[in-house]
Amino acid sequence: LEDAIVCAIPYMSLVQLSSELPPALRLRLNQLAAIGLVREKRLTLVTANLSSDARLAAFLLQLARRMRERGYSDREFLLRMSRADIGSYLGLTLETVSRMLSQFARNGWIEVRKRHLKLLDPEQLALLCDESVIPEWPLTRDGPLEPRSEPFVRALQLAG
Repeated sequence: LEDAIVCAIPYMSLVQLSSELPPALRLRLNQLAAIGLVREKRLTLVTANLSSDARLAAFLLQLARRMRERGYSDREFLLRMSRADIGSYLGLTLETVSRMLSQFARNGWIEVRKRHLKLLDPEQLALLCDESVIPEWPLTRDGPLEPRSEPFVRALQLAG
């Protein structure tokens, strides 16, 4: 969610290059690709199946999860994306994102000051978006799942 440099690599070139990598590195590359596919599938499910306020709630909860996975606070963090970028990502307008953030704050679920966000009641956000309809990503608290494990294969099937 920050500035980045992207280098596009044709898939066949990547396959050819990966065959020359050590097995552990090739495995990690495949895991990262699968995680990316599942995240994309998750976003599709969120935008297709949830209301605007539920989309934003799911986004905030997933962002909190990702912060926790990286060793940061899952209750208080900076929104690196602008409200317009969040709206674009979720298929919402800037105004809708701003209105929903204000509503969540009035409800006492979050506290927001510019880009600084504090989750006060994540349980209410979870109730709003009913996360049970959205499959979890192929990550555990210990890191990525092993390929060929049942959850990993299921995540790949969801992404496909």
